[in-house]
This record gives sequence, C-alpha cells and structure tokens, in this order.
Amino acid sequence: MTKTDKSTLLTLLESKVHQHKSPGRLGASIVDGNYLLHTLSARFPATYGGVARRILTQAVTLSPKRVDIVFDDYPTPSIKDCERELRGIDDNTEYIVTGPEQVRPRNFGSALCSRSLKQQLPVFLSQEWQDQSYAQIIGSRDVYLGFRGHCSHLYVSDGQLKRDSADRMVSCNHEEADTMVCFHARSISDEGETET
Repeated sequence: MTKTDKSTLLTLLESKVHQHKSPGRLGASIVDGNYLLHTLSARFPATYGGVARRILTQAVTLSPKRVDIVFDDYPTPSIKDCERELRGIDDNTEYIVTGPEQVRPRNFGSALCSRSLKQQLPVFLSQEWQDQSYAQIIGSRDVYLGFRGHCSHLYVSDGQLKRDSADRMVSCNHEEADTMVCFHARSISDEGETET
C-alpha cells in the first residue's frame, strides 16, 4: 500500500495560490462531523440525546449564517479496510443507537473508532435534530447535515424547525468527509456565498 499524508496535497494546493485576502466576514463553516465528535468526546453527556445536543451546540458556534456538518461513509469493501486493519480498529462490535435516552458507551472515545457506531450516529443525528427542541439552538442559521449520499437542510421558519432534503447535495457520494467538504464548499460558492 502506498500512502501519503493528506497535508501533502493541501501544501501543494496552497503553493498554487499566490495572493488571497482573508475573508471580510464568515458566512459559512463546514466541519467534519467525526472530527467534531473526537474533539468533544471527553466532555460528552451520558445519553445519545445529550451527545446530539452538544454536537449541534458546538457546531452552530462556527458560523452565524450557515454550518455544514459532513460525516465519512464506511462502505465495505473499501480501500480503507486495509488502513483500518493496520490501525487495529475493532469492527466486530455492533452498536445500535435506539434513541435519545439511550446511554452511550462508557468509553465513548474508543467506541468512536468503530465503523458500526460511525455509521449509526449520523442517522441518529438526522432524526434527533428534527425535534422542535433544537429550533432554539439552530436559530437563524441554515444547518446542512451530509452523510452517505444524503443531505438534509435544517432551518427555523416562523418559530418552527423545518427539514428539507438538499437535492443539489444528494449527488455527493464521497466516502471521505475531506472530499465532501470540497463538494459542500462548491455548493456554497454556487449559491453566492463568495465571502465565506
């Protein structure tokens, strides 16, 4: 297997940009959902509902207008199976997230390495964040949740939380959140959010 650090590509791309201005305002943010999970794992509440609330609360602080949260997909077989095997990732434990009152695994940081849990969480978040209690957290923002070729748009209208399928985003079936970030950035650019 031939591997290269992802940062190598970023360094190459940055070398091709000769001049750029820092944005005058922040109109949108795109975040890798699994990265966000790992940064918060030590402070997570005991239940999946608490986890969902904490993730969304943290994510919406990133932008006053639009936040895109994208998650990796874990199809099998995949070219990444070899890497997971080399890392010794346990894919034998099956996790099932049944609802917001369910208690999360005690060692949530280790559980987050499981393909099963990584597949279950975005599905759960997509369902959980439709609850009207999240309207106050989302406020005036547009929140996009992308995973497994699906993208939902969450927003508040007349005090009610709404959810639409973001049809223009559904064609994104990338396995890696890193490449989904690029797809979402392009979508933002196409919508006229040029100062993001």
